[in-house]
Amino acid sequence: MKKLIFLMMFSFVFAFDFFTIKKADEYFKNKQYLQAAKEYLKINSQKALLNAANSFYKAGKYKKAIEIYEKINKKDLQFQKLYNLGNAYALSGNYQMAVKSYEKALKIKKDKDVEYNLNLIKNLLKQKKQNNSQHSKKQQNRCSNNP
Repeated sequence: MKKLIFLMMFSFVFAFDFFTIKKADEYFKNKQYLQAAKEYLKINSQKALLNAANSFYKAGKYKKAIEIYEKINKKDLQFQKLYNLGNAYALSGNYQMAVKSYEKALKIKKDKDVEYNLNLIKNLLKQKKQNNSQHSKKQQNRCSNNP
């Protein structure tokens, strides 16, 4: 009897997850990313968390995407998590964290897209540093020219 109850409960949970995934995938396909994210979050799996984070990312909710990506710890999802996490950090303006995420992703797997994004962000950081340095020099010159 206990086995039968367990099987019935397992079947119900499996059916719930199946239909929830199907619904979430449909929302994602139709670019209804926030609805998709909500559905993915109803499913208790690391893959569903990744899909939820990707949905928030697609919706432009980068901070929420980052929060969810950080919860993913399954080993076979780490590369994808770190690459997407780097993208979310970059688009939210946190270039230092983007660099760290891309570098961690590259330790797992060599990938041209990750390398490209990493170099792009590093160049942006260099440019930002140069602009800040030039701005500081201009400010110093203005102050020293005024009596």
